[in-house]
Amino acid sequence: MAWVPLVFLLLFAPPWPGPPPSMDASVLVGAEDDGDIPDEAFFALVDHVRSWPEGAKTPGVRLEVARDDLLRDPSSYRGLLLVIKGRVEQHRDLGAPFEDVQEWFIRDGGGDPCIVYVVGDTAISAVDGTEVIMEAHFYKRMLLEDRSGVQRAYPALAGAFPIVLQPADDAPIVGVASLWALLAILSGGLLLVILLARKVSGRQASRRAIVLTEDSLPPDPPLPEEADEALRELKRRGHDDPA
Repeated sequence: MAWVPLVFLLLFAPPWPGPPPSMDASVLVGAEDDGDIPDEAFFALVDHVRSWPEGAKTPGVRLEVARDDLLRDPSSYRGLLLVIKGRVEQHRDLGAPFEDVQEWFIRDGGGDPCIVYVVGDTAISAVDGTEVIMEAHFYKRMLLEDRSGVQRAYPALAGAFPIVLQPADDAPIVGVASLWALLAILSGGLLLVILLARKVSGRQASRRAIVLTEDSLPPDPPLPEEADEALRELKRRGHDDPA
């Protein structure tokens, strides 16, 4: 009967959106290597990525191509669907007519950067320092000046539906700060409970009644030796004692 849950899963599970639709690399013949955007091929590539079904993922084994190969012979790999994984270093909106497109600089685990044009809603994951993984079509080789003013070559791709693997670096710092704040609150609460307990115990001690018993009363002084004086002392004590 182990197959019964599997049958229910297949019947009631949401349909798999399927992989991104295939793209004919000939639509990218207008890509101008070493040039900026947009060119004719960029319009075609963005329109193709916009047609991806929501949450599209490629099943099975994915191709991996060395970054140097993409830069050395970009025309041989144009349109190839690749997996991009790395940290978002900076991003910017492209503006009209590409309001739904952002330019991300992503640096992989080996320290090599690439440019990815992300199509669609990227508000959740477009945070500098975020670790992401996504699929993108290789577009062309681009020459841009880095922050130091040196012109460098970058692989440029276009894709959608990035998956956040790890939040930005400030997220763990916020978590540690929250932990210390929680510990400080707990310590303050514990100190307050101790002070209140001591105050209550002091009040209870001050309210205790003092009861004198016969054993605790001081003894009467001895009677005088003369009979008259002794008789007067006995009468005095009799008047002093409560009725």
